[in-house]
Amino acid sequence: MVLIFDFDGTIADTFKLYIDVMRKIHHEYNFKYIDNDDIELCRAMTAKEIIQYLGISPLQIPIIAHRIRGDFTQRMTEQKIFTGFDSVLEGVKQEGRRLFILSSNSEENLSLIHI
Repeated sequence: MVLIFDFDGTIADTFKLYIDVMRKIHHEYNFKYIDNDDIELCRAMTAKEIIQYLGISPLQIPIIAHRIRGDFTQRMTEQKIFTGFDSVLEGVKQEGRRLFILSSNSEENLSLIHI
């Protein structure tokens, strides 16, 4: 049997790291700071809705996305998997199942996590 897991939000809560990166750069690109009250609101939004909510110009999207990806990758070694998920993965391994991780995150970023 093969098991496929999504990485972001299933194995690790990378949303918090994205928020930290966005908070760090908001003043450089003149978009709204994401305060603690905004976090759950943003978590429920699509990417397009977040961009609109933060007041990011469509012309800024490519440069901001590039910056976020770079900063995110630099900090990826800080990312931890959800508590207890290592036991799940060990159980999968002991059962002899094949495990695949599917993610919109880059292979480079995933290789920086100790799973």
